[in-house]
Amino acid sequence: MAPKPPLGRGLIDFLAEPNVHWPIFESITSQLDVCDFIKLRRVSKSLSNVYETVQKSQWNINEALTKSVKDPPALRSKLGQASGVISGQFALKFLDRHVVGDRLDVFVHGRMEGMANVEFMAWAIEREGYAVTRSYSHDEERSKGTVEDKQYKTDVYQRPGSNSPSIYLQHTRETPIVNLLSTGCQGTIALSNFITPNKVYAPFAKETFYEHRAYLHGPLKDDFGEYLKAVAKTGRRILGIRWKDQHKSPHKMRKLTDGHMWSMALDSTNVAAPVTPSFVTDATTFKF
Repeated sequence: MAPKPPLGRGLIDFLAEPNVHWPIFESITSQLDVCDFIKLRRVSKSLSNVYETVQKSQWNINEALTKSVKDPPALRSKLGQASGVISGQFALKFLDRHVVGDRLDVFVHGRMEGMANVEFMAWAIEREGYAVTRSYSHDEERSKGTVEDKQYKTDVYQRPGSNSPSIYLQHTRETPIVNLLSTGCQGTIALSNFITPNKVYAPFAKETFYEHRAYLHGPLKDDFGEYLKAVAKTGRRILGIRWKDQHKSPHKMRKLTDGHMWSMALDSTNVAAPVTPSFVTDATTFKF
């Protein structure tokens, strides 16, 4: 009796052996949501490493940053020295595995060795060939008009002769993470994701990446239009403040380690260890 022909390759085979079927593996996994990777682990033991494999190719932070800077590891190292973070549209699109666009939002606060971190990051951005084209206040509600208050502003950097890409350097009143998560400065919790030199965090992962919703992060303000428009383009539904958030205690505190967050380590090759280690960032608490 003639031997039976081998069975065709199944979906599990393509996913379990990425090195053998790389183009097919990339094509399939690029269409999956983050939640799908978790489900795959329950399907077969052979699929337990799919998520880790995808992290290396589809969440490549250096590749994403090349849209804005020539030397991503160097910028990430300087960001770590200044205890700064990247957030906004860039972080959301990066986590969505979409083209990141031409806007990079950098948030910094405080000083190091007598020099303001915002000055240090301004120097780092200028070394990339950028110059300030305009500035505006982003904290007018809490400003009392003092000299100190005037420093809390956003400087927009562009390369001479070009309108894009743009880097928005934002000097925050509190530490960047607390500012992003407690003040609602970007209008919606869908933009509260942030990137440190060696890790990316999504504090409202369920709402943003599972439900694909973008709840307001406080009362609607006139300058939120640009932020909400960018989020709407990702296909998320823009919604008001959640009822349970409107009626919660004003002193409700959250931790990044409370189980509601999605985080992911980034390739840190050639990136200097940040001043603020990941375990310190992980322990951050914020009012929400």
